[in-house]
Order: sequence, then structure tokens, then C-alpha cells
Amino acid sequence: MPRPPRPPLALASLQARRRGCLGDLGCAWGDCDGRVWRCGLPFLGEGEASRGRGRQAVSRARPHPPEVKAEALRRLAEGDRPSLVARDLGVSVDSLRHWRTASGHVNPDKGRRGPGGRFLPGYTPNPGGSTASLERAQRLLEEAAPKHVERLLGLADQLHQLGAQSKPGRLDLDEGRWAQETRATLEAVLKPLARSIASRAEAERLRAEVELERERARVEAERADAARLDLTALTDEELEILERLHAKARRA
Repeated sequence: MPRPPRPPLALASLQARRRGCLGDLGCAWGDCDGRVWRCGLPFLGEGEASRGRGRQAVSRARPHPPEVKAEALRRLAEGDRPSLVARDLGVSVDSLRHWRTASGHVNPDKGRRGPGGRFLPGYTPNPGGSTASLERAQRLLEEAAPKHVERLLGLADQLHQLGAQSKPGRLDLDEGRWAQETRATLEAVLKPLARSIASRAEAERLRAEVELERERARVEAERADAARLDLTALTDEELEILERLHAKARRA
């Protein structure tokens, strides 16, 4: 049987689909011997595809066991990378994403149960299934918190020294956004506090000056009163009594 001439690509694809080619992605026009395409799929005559005669059954992938899906969800909930989970369990990353989207916050142990709600053989349920991710996050925070606290205290000390020296712009801070944001945050807290302390010190200084002025005015008034007194009119006995009263007042 002579092969027909090769038409353009668009026309070849159209005719292949009309003839019911199941593998037009891997076949080209004229690559058949009249019954079977070069890719191995059967050649269907025009109109046979619509009637279903000669159609080759396409096998579907077998679904994964429920324990594989449960193990994948558990590891994803614990924060493992999808690529590593897919490689270890022999599934695709798309399947992992589909399972995670479809399951939501489902219990990872749900897929491990067989008929009657009993766990499948060889499986021990995870006692901390739903809280595994929270525990891991808490552990990471506990490990990282001391380092950040030390850096925060170091920056606070440097800012305190800067405020004491009154030399802005001479801080030896680490480069990076974290250091800049931390410095800005600490300055936003320390500057109002410094202004408050300065205003309090200024108020104390003003009050001390006012009290000193009052004391000075009182002493001057007493001296003026003493200057206006005429002691010559007093007798010796009265002067002696006056001296005793002054001495008693000074001791009190």
C-alpha cells in the first residue's frame, strides 16, 4: 500500500484526530503501515473512533495505599520538604499537593485506619500527630531565642552608650535589615524614655532652685527683722532670758 503524501503539520494533526489516532503526539502523517502507527497504537479508520471499534484501553495508575498517603500528610505537617517526601515514598509532588489541598487539617492518622476504625497492621499511631508542627516550631524558637536576645541586649547597650556620650551616628552596628529595624525600634523606645528622664531632672533642678530662693528670702527677712530690733531697751535679765530662748530654739 503506497504511503500518502505528507500534508502540512496542522492538517496532519487534524486528519489524525479524525481518523481516531490515540497517539498523535508521538506519530506523524505517513508513519503507519495501514493498520498500526509507528508508536504502536492501532490505526482506526475514519468514523471508527466515534463508534468505539478498535479503541485501545488506556490503563490508569493504581491508587496509592492509604498508609502512604497518611505518612505523606504526617511528614508534610511536620514541615518536611515535599520533594524529599515524594522521593522517599515514591509518589509525585503533584500528588502530595493534591492530598494536602484535599485533606486540609485532617488527622494524619485517619488514613491509617482500616475497616471498623482499627489501625492497619504494622502501624503505631503518632501520639502527637496534630501538635507535631507546633512542638517543632516551639523547639526552633527556643533554640533561636537566646541568640536574638543576646544581639538585642548588645544593641541596647550600644544605644545606651550612645545616649550617654551624645554622639549620634557613631554606633558600630551590624549590617543588615534586622540590625537597622532593631535599632529603630530601640531608639523609638529609648528616646522618649530619655526625654522623660531629662524632663524629670529638669523639674527637680527647678524645684531645688525655687526652694533655695525661698530659704534665702527667709534668712534675709530674719536678718532684716533682727536689724530693726532695739535691744538696748531690754534689761539684763530680759537679755539673759532672750539668749536662753535663742539657744533652746537652735537646739530644737
